[in-house]
Amino acid sequence: MKFKHLLLTVPFASISMMSCQRQNVGTGIDLANLDTSAQPGDDFYQYATGGWRDAHPLTAEYSRYGCFEVLNENNNKQLRELIESVANEEHTVGSLEQKIGDLYNIAMDSVKLNAEGYAPIKDDLDAIENISAREDVFPMMVAQMSKGIGGYFSFYIGADVKNSTQNLLQFYQGGMSLGEKSYYFDTDSSTISVREAFVSCVSDMFVMCGYPETVAKEKAEAVLRIETKLAEKSKSATELRDPEANYHKMGVETLKKEFSGIDWDLMFKFIGLTEVTEVSVGQIEAMHEVENVLAEVSVEEQKAYMQWALISAASSYLSD
Repeated sequence: MKFKHLLLTVPFASISMMSCQRQNVGTGIDLANLDTSAQPGDDFYQYATGGWRDAHPLTAEYSRYGCFEVLNENNNKQLRELIESVANEEHTVGSLEQKIGDLYNIAMDSVKLNAEGYAPIKDDLDAIENISAREDVFPMMVAQMSKGIGGYFSFYIGADVKNSTQNLLQFYQGGMSLGEKSYYFDTDSSTISVREAFVSCVSDMFVMCGYPETVAKEKAEAVLRIETKLAEKSKSATELRDPEANYHKMGVETLKKEFSGIDWDLMFKFIGLTEVTEVSVGQIEAMHEVENVLAEVSVEEQKAYMQWALISAASSYLSD
């Protein structure tokens, strides 16, 4: 009898619990984000997000806007307010507060930035322009990469995907301003327009850095040629989604042998990783193409590419 009574009480207890859950405002689900006028069985996306989308219409400055964008903006707002509070006060010379405040005030001084123009990068542009020998190209590129300026490939340190207890130095295809391989080869009118606009943009940026229009156009076209060459052997976005196909772990001596056209000792010295024993080369063919570019493309064109990488990296920190 007691067992039968227990069985009878379970359904009622469950119903009671579900009722409490429906009434619980602390579940983390904001009902205002739902569109309860939609039937979840017909259009679950509208049902689950309609209220949010109505309250947050997509404005022109965003390609997407969701919870993570809100989180990022709120975080940036708090950081800005924190830094501004530091920047508006006097601090002990040499303190972190003084350094942060000075850096912020320098970066926000638009009058000074507009007066300087491209002067802050002129010496670096000239140093690249003065290169005459092929053997000086890669050392200059590595010097730029060590400052966070892009080169023909990228690298990072992250967990070894096949041994997550270890970090691994990983090399990855790169060198493409447009990001995606298809932008360099698709022949539809829209993509062609993107390439034309890219060359025009690069040319304009060189003009802003003091180069005559004819020279600027030649440099911009050289940049596109090199990037197209790199893109040809790079993997598409779809191919990059295959983790197994983009993992090639090897010892440093094997790396030097397989890609002998790249001065790895110089690379490791500049990035401060002289004791590395293993690496992963994500895209083998793309790295071999880097060797080809270094060995075959004219020094003048490679100088144009490095100058563009510098201008592109610095542009958002320079004048209007």
